[in-house]
Amino acid sequence: MTATLTKTRSRTRPTAVLALACAVPLLVFTNFSSTIVIMPRIAEGLHAGPVGQTWILNGVSLGLAAPMLAVGSLADLFGRRLMFIAGAALLAATGFLAAVSTTTGVFIAARIAQGAAMAALLTSSLALLATAFPDGPGRRRATAAYGALTGAGVAVGVPIAFTLTEAFDWHSHFWTIGALAAAMGIAAPFVFTESRDVRARRFDLPGTVLLSVAIGLLMAGLIRLRLSLGDPTAFALIAAAAGFAAGFAAVERRRKEPMIDLSLFRSPPFTVSVAGALIVGATLASATNYMPTFWQFGFGLSMAHAGWLIAALSAVAVGTALAAKRIRVSMSGLVVLVMVAAAGALLLLATAVGEWNAAWTWTTALIAGSVYGLSNTALAQIAVGSVPPERAGMGSGANNSARYLGMAAGIPLVSALHSAFGMAAALVVCAAVLSAGALWFTALRR
Repeated sequence: MTATLTKTRSRTRPTAVLALACAVPLLVFTNFSSTIVIMPRIAEGLHAGPVGQTWILNGVSLGLAAPMLAVGSLADLFGRRLMFIAGAALLAATGFLAAVSTTTGVFIAARIAQGAAMAALLTSSLALLATAFPDGPGRRRATAAYGALTGAGVAVGVPIAFTLTEAFDWHSHFWTIGALAAAMGIAAPFVFTESRDVRARRFDLPGTVLLSVAIGLLMAGLIRLRLSLGDPTAFALIAAAAGFAAGFAAVERRRKEPMIDLSLFRSPPFTVSVAGALIVGATLASATNYMPTFWQFGFGLSMAHAGWLIAALSAVAVGTALAAKRIRVSMSGLVVLVMVAAAGALLLLATAVGEWNAAWTWTTALIAGSVYGLSNTALAQIAVGSVPPERAGMGSGANNSARYLGMAAGIPLVSALHSAFGMAAALVVCAAVLSAGALWFTALRR
């Protein structure tokens, strides 16, 4: 081949590749969403306080965001299929560890490690999908299905989580996650064709460490803000995070083979993909993931009712993600429209938090879900289409890392704003950030 992308021979049919690749967001977001509705049961079982509860809810986001760029580069270098198998094995092991946890610290450590495993699976599966489906209608259909299953993971995962918890206990959910991850790892060698970037790029250890420490410090600072918005230690942690992030950027600029090629940000589509994922993750995704906790603690809603509400929200996201490919507008233009719609959806949701009104809460939640589904498809397609084929792992890694970095920062921030000013104010702030992002992207496209 003349390109830098290499493949091994395989008789695997594209439909099998599509099925196993799309099983990844289904399983990953089933696991991700599990704590959305069963967190009160986990916290009760582990005797976790307010800070521990926030880490339980958000630890997996930290694990997802920190290694995402690193696993993208490693997948390009050593093989996307190999990274897929490694991620599945780690998810299986950490699922079993979470299931046997008896302390808050062990459970949080397991969830952070699960995030790293999920990062490996998401990055490698999207890159394998891009390799199997050349650019054109086939890739658009494949990425639309992949984006749809992102929402389906929450729609399926939430009912599974509370059903298993009600029937047995919260441990049973994580036993199930571990078993399914092991099955996916076993199937991978028979389904995927190995692909990699033949250019020798060394693992970026300094960049990985700096980025991981920056994200960890940022999340720790934001979680402290949940207890007090005036906490000086929180601001010190956030300032330290900014310093490590600046160090990461400086290291990446000097490396010949960086974990993330900063020159890619000269491309408006790539910038829209990464910045859009960051903003949507920090606002719409964080707010909708925090709402079940608010509904249960604020309105005394049962776990089952909160679970079915978030499942319905996610099911709507699946439908709109599939429909997104029929919208005749550029992907970057669609991201702008999505952000404007997301701001409106959160403002509507803010009108439903003063007192419980089932009909209005369901209506506003479903609107938010439909907008989230559109964003999944648009951002996933730009992620793999805005970089050269040999950098597919880097492109999907940057997009996913931005999304989960946004959620790692957004969930504790939404929680802190809720504690200080109320849930309506928190949602209004998220809407304002989305609106500002839409204006920025409009100017960038021009």
